Amino acid sequence: MLCELGTSILNSLFLFDRMVIPVLTYGSDVWGYETYHCIEAVHLKFCRRLLSLNSNVPKLSIYGELGRNPIHVLHKYNMIKYWLKINFMPLDRYPKACYDILYTLHCSGRQTWASHVKSCLDNLGISYAWISHGVTDVTILN
Repeated sequence: MLCELGTSILNSLFLFDRMVIPVLTYGSDVWGYETYHCIEAVHLKFCRRLLSLNSNVPKLSIYGELGRNPIHVLHKYNMIKYWLKINFMPLDRYPKACYDILYTLHCSGRQTWASHVKSCLDNLGISYAWISHGVTDVTILN
């Protein structure tokens, strides 16, 4: 492990965030509504080994000790950020046209990516963002 090589915990987390997280979150703006336990397992295993803990230690205490969140939180963040980006696109862009079709299907009762975005926003208690098709200050997500 990196700590065994003389790298500090902070540096190990920095390297993980720069080298592994992009791989684990690639495309999560589209598929991020699912929680994939195999992805969470990679992150948790890294955190456990970093702190030299066995598998009996609860996940939340490990995340709390390192000040981290599960990867699925980042997936949902990416999904909402992409949804906002689409909402601010001009109508002639393909992602916007595709989203408009998904939104129409969602309104007719079909389960689509737009339905998952709405569900995520509802769970976060910000349904008003769905109703108004975005927020006025996009910088809150940066």
